[in-house]
Amino acid sequence: MGNAAAGVTTIKMVAGYSELQERLYDAEGNETSLETETHFAALFEKLREAMCKAAPDHGAWYIAKLTIDAKGKYGYDFDYDDITQFDLPPTEEELAQDLRQFPRTGK
Repeated sequence: MGNAAAGVTTIKMVAGYSELQERLYDAEGNETSLETETHFAALFEKLREAMCKAAPDHGAWYIAKLTIDAKGKYGYDFDYDDITQFDLPPTEEELAQDLRQFPRTGK
């Protein structure tokens, strides 16, 4: 594989459950998956908690995507509503736990 042209990290979370995927794209656009260390998910969990504390009316996001291009520019996208994108859907218990931990007031 040549030099990486871009990288994408996607994490999907509810309380007690997460899915993490990292991909690199080389200069030709070829894609490869990466082995992810478990502490990376813990960092996203801390970010999720901090963002919820900063804006408690919204609850916590379900999906975060970090994109880095070849020049080192990066961007984040957060989805607070769509739980249908999980590879393995969260259980009703996990969703209820998430809402107890990160309540949404609807404002």
